[in-house]
Amino acid sequence: MKFLCLLLLVSYCYIDVAAFPNGAPSTACASMEPFHVGATHSKDPSPYQINVEKTEIDSATSILVHLKSIQAADTFKGYLVMAFDENKEVTGSFSGGTNTVDCSGKSKSAATHSDAEVKSEVALTWTPASGFAGTVTFKATFVKDYTIYWSDVMSSL
Repeated sequence: MKFLCLLLLVSYCYIDVAAFPNGAPSTACASMEPFHVGATHSKDPSPYQINVEKTEIDSATSILVHLKSIQAADTFKGYLVMAFDENKEVTGSFSGGTNTVDCSGKSKSAATHSDAEVKSEVALTWTPASGFAGTVTFKATFVKDYTIYWSDVMSSL
């Protein structure tokens, strides 16, 4: 009986530690928060940033989106990023060596990590929705490790 209890405990811990190594699930779209048991939302300023070439776009223009550490030592393991129009609606689609998630019924409208390796920068391509013209804002959650994350990190030029 003790062995069975120990086996169940180890199995539970393994599942907890290995949660979402291939990216955030679609259930994370609404809150943009990780579902890691015991994870803490850091109140410190984010050591990560989102850099984009421009924020005024039309539907004929794809742009590069860089998720990166401000200091090289501040790596991250996971992320979830989405683009929002002026009405705070999810818009556009992502590509470029990453996993994508369909949020708000829109194909590839969020990008997430494809592995749990440490990263200091990720480059993504974002393509606006057909007919889009206006200002876009990118918002991301960065997961440093299983227990600590930053959310509501907004893009800047």
